[in-house]
Amino acid sequence: MVLTRWRASALDVNRSDPEPALARGLTLPAARTFSLSGTGALSPRAPDAVLAAMLTPTGVRATATARLAGDPAGTGLAAIDGDEATAWRTPVDAPLQTLRVESPSPTTVERFRLQLVADGRHSVPTAVRVSVDGGEPQTVSLAPIADDAAEGAVRTVPVVLPAPLTGTVFEVSIVEVREVRSIDADSGTSVVQPVGVAELGASGLVATPVADDQGPCRDDLVRVDGVPVAVRLRRAGARVTVTGCAPLPLAAGGHRITTAAGRDDGIDLDRLVLASAAAPAAAAAPAAPPAAPELIVRRTGRTSYRVEVASASAPFWLVLGQSHDDGWHATVADVGDLGAPTLVDGYANGWLVQPRTHAFGIELRWTPQRTVWRGIAVSVLAVLACVILAVRGWRRSVDAPEARGVDEPAVRSRPRPAAAGSVRGRARGAVGAGPVTAVVL
Repeated sequence: MVLTRWRASALDVNRSDPEPALARGLTLPAARTFSLSGTGALSPRAPDAVLAAMLTPTGVRATATARLAGDPAGTGLAAIDGDEATAWRTPVDAPLQTLRVESPSPTTVERFRLQLVADGRHSVPTAVRVSVDGGEPQTVSLAPIADDAAEGAVRTVPVVLPAPLTGTVFEVSIVEVREVRSIDADSGTSVVQPVGVAELGASGLVATPVADDQGPCRDDLVRVDGVPVAVRLRRAGARVTVTGCAPLPLAAGGHRITTAAGRDDGIDLDRLVLASAAAPAAAAAPAAPPAAPELIVRRTGRTSYRVEVASASAPFWLVLGQSHDDGWHATVADVGDLGAPTLVDGYANGWLVQPRTHAFGIELRWTPQRTVWRGIAVSVLAVLACVILAVRGWRRSVDAPEARGVDEPAVRSRPRPAAAGSVRGRARGAVGAGPVTAVVL
C-alpha cells in the first residue's frame, strides 16, 4: 500500500502544502504484518532552530534569522559545516540578516576567514557586525570583492576584529551589502538578490552534522492508530528515506496512519509504503462460476432490441453497449420492467436479471422515443390543419362576387373577418397556424 502526501513545490513561495502532514485511513480484510518504508525531505518551511536541533544535536550549532524560501539546505548550519559547496542564503530583497552560532564551551575568536558567494547572482556584504553573549558589537568593513562569472563562485575575505571576543553565543550580522538586483518574475519589480555565506571561517566554530546514514530510531514522525512507530532516517543532502525499526503487525479492520508536520519536526514525509508477504495459498480452489446464458438477438434497431435467453440457470448481468442513459429500459416476460439501467464499464447500460425460467425473452427499448413519435404526429396534424385552412380560404375567394364578375349591390353588408375571405385573410390564417406548429415541436 502506497500512501502519498499532497504537496506543493518547495520552490513556489506563493503556495503552501495542501496537506501539511500525511493522514490516511485503510481497511484490512485480514491480519497482516508489514514492513514500513518511505521517502521525504528536510522541510523547507521548518525554522532554522528545528533543523539545527535535528542535524546537530550536540556540539556547535547555527541558526539564522531568515533564509531563502524553498531552500531547506541553505540554513545557518551551511555556514559552519566546513563545506564551501553549501551556503546559507538570505531571503530575496532582505539581505540584512543575522547568523547566530552557539558553542557548548567558551571560545575565543580574533578573526574570521569569511567565504562569500560572489558570482554576479548574489549580493555581497561590505560590512558586518559581531557580538558575543549579547555584549557590545564590533563593526568591521570588508575589503571590496570582485564577482566571478562562474555560478556559485566563492571568494574569501579576511575579517579581523578590533578586539578578541570570548563566549558561547556569537552573532554575526550583515549590516551593509553591495546590491545585485534582478527583475522579479511575478511582480515585475526590481529586487535585491540574496547574500550567500559559504563558510564563516572562525576557528573553533565548526559544526559536525549527524552523518547521513546514522542516527537512532525515532518515534515522533509516524503514528498508527495513535501509537508511535519507530523509524530510522537516512539523509542524502536534503532528501530523506525512512525505514521501520521493527515489523508492523496490523489486525483486520480499519486503521489510521498519520505523520508529523514537517514545519514542526523538520522532516516532510511525502510517501509511506507498507509491504507484506504474499497471503498463504487457499486450501481449496473456489468453485467455478456458473456458465453464462446463451443470448440470441432476434431484432435490432436504433431504439429497440429483442433478445431471447436460453438455458439461464443463475442471475446474470445483461449489458447493452449503448451510451448509458436512464431512457433505456429492459422488460422481461413474466417479470416486467427492470427499471433504469446501471452504469457498466464506464459507459454502457446494464441490468441484473433474475431468471424465473430457463428460457425467456427480453425487450430493450429507448422509452423517450415515444415522446418523439408523439411530437412528430402532432406536427403532421398541425401541417395538415394549415393546408386545410389555406385550401378553404382559396375556395371562398373563388366563390366571392368579385371573382364571378357580378355587379356589387348598392348596399354592402359588413365585411366578414379577414381570416375567412380575401388574400389578406389567407395570409393571416397561415401566419396564425405557424406558431402552433413551432410550439408543439
